[in-house]
Amino acid sequence: MKRKAPAISKMPGESTPRECVDVEKQHETQKKQKGDELPSTNKANPDDNLKKRKKERKEIIPKSVADLEKMPKKYLGKYCKKYIKAMLERWETELLSRPAEVKNSAHGRAATRQFKECKTNLKQFFKGCKSDSVHIDVIGGVSKIVMFLQEREYVKAHDQYMLMAIGNAPWPIGVTAVGIHDRTGRERIGSNKIAHIMDDEGTRKYLNAVKRLLTYVQKSFPTDPSKMVLT
Repeated sequence: MKRKAPAISKMPGESTPRECVDVEKQHETQKKQKGDELPSTNKANPDDNLKKRKKERKEIIPKSVADLEKMPKKYLGKYCKKYIKAMLERWETELLSRPAEVKNSAHGRAATRQFKECKTNLKQFFKGCKSDSVHIDVIGGVSKIVMFLQEREYVKAHDQYMLMAIGNAPWPIGVTAVGIHDRTGRERIGSNKIAHIMDDEGTRKYLNAVKRLLTYVQKSFPTDPSKMVLT
């Protein structure tokens, strides 16, 4: 007679390999069921995201000073940055395309140095616009200059620059002793009462850079002499 194999004694709490496989299958089935029962998340439609991005990237082109005054500070900064960067790239391309003998001449090195200084100072203006640290009067004034440059109204652009540079400094500038008798408003022309945009060193640098850019744009895109500034 054949002897039966002795049954393997199982310790209490111990499971056989077949039971382990069955348990794993049960766990997988439960996970699938839970996954099916989870509520569907509201995923944004790709078309909606694309439309939103296009809307954000849509160019805002002001047609008058009134339109500029209605624009928020954020868009004024973007409007200025786009035009100024395009003109800087054009300026840089022209400098790089010069012959070697012109680049190495005294006049050529001075032109290169002037451009680099202008570009560095305008980068500070871009950073200030991004961090919202530039005063609204500065951004508003620069945006008007940019609009006048696009319209080739160079006299108006120069007048706007002079308005920003002089500010509310009273006349006579630099003179505090105007007589032996005190008069009404005498204290307003003290040296410590004169305040305008150019008092800030950083602002003064990038406004001077804007003036240099104005001169370059006028040379590159001449128009009616009555609309140009004599240099």
